[in-house]
Amino acid sequence: MMKKPSAAAARRLAAAHAHSAQVPQAVPDGLARLLDVYVPLDMDRDTWQAIRGSHREILLRSQLRGETSFKRLRGVVAHFLAYRQTSGLSIDTATALTYLAIDDYYRHGTTGLDPKTKNDYRSRLRALACKVNPGLDAPSRAVSLGHQSVKPPYAAEEEAAITRYALRQRHPATRRQMCIAVGLCGGAGGDSVDLRHARRHHIEVTPDGIIVNFPGPRPRRVVVRRSYEALVFAGIEGLTPGQLLIGTAVGRNNIVASIVERAELHGAPHIEASRLRTTWLAWLMTRPVPLNVILDAAGLTTARTLCDLLPYLPASDPAALRDGNLP
Repeated sequence: MMKKPSAAAARRLAAAHAHSAQVPQAVPDGLARLLDVYVPLDMDRDTWQAIRGSHREILLRSQLRGETSFKRLRGVVAHFLAYRQTSGLSIDTATALTYLAIDDYYRHGTTGLDPKTKNDYRSRLRALACKVNPGLDAPSRAVSLGHQSVKPPYAAEEEAAITRYALRQRHPATRRQMCIAVGLCGGAGGDSVDLRHARRHHIEVTPDGIIVNFPGPRPRRVVVRRSYEALVFAGIEGLTPGQLLIGTAVGRNNIVASIVERAELHGAPHIEASRLRTTWLAWLMTRPVPLNVILDAAGLTTARTLCDLLPYLPASDPAALRDGNLP
């Protein structure tokens, strides 16, 4: 039978392990060059300068050897550290790379990211934390964040204001992209994931309305809500069939939030793709539209999202039960 180590021996082993993780390991020259030339997109210079040292230290301890994984992780770590820096939180490795800190980032620092990207970022950071932070503050078992309820829909006056602000943008490119983002999210239930790969040829203008053939992980065919058609027309003006509806790079994350950040929106309601989508869903739920049609158009497989929206709907009138029509 193997002899159980003494408490003192266990402490020495733990200290040795912690020390080895604190010493940056040599990385292949190719990865070092990727780190030397890296500058995050859409991050202000002061924030990058403030986090650059911690960013480099963490990546050197990552123990990664694959170029693709390394390039992906450097962006995730930059986004994470930028959130902590701008929130006034410590970017010291021992403090920042804990599960509690990562879960705080997941809840509050990734609100503009789509759910898949949020989960991917958290998984990568948790795996990284286990490698580079083995001390007393090392990650413990993560607490489940539970079901994430939908955000409330916009009120009618907020919808009208968002439409006005989109159409009144002075910069032509910003106006077009704001219009297509608001038009497809508020008028067809799209979100950043749906718009990421969408091109002009995915939109059909027919005598019976505008039809959007959303590509991506939730492919579906949706007719645009009539009151949003003007926005979609403004958003596709001048585009060639193969041109992306938003931007020039395929697969960018958080594309709607990026447009909103560039737009002139002083005094406007805070514009979010997810709230525009839930506004569209809530509107459909107050109309005589079959449930299966709503689910198909929204790319949903269950009605849970619709149930989450019930508290935001107006009071119902039982008179609709007689003929199936709203009074």
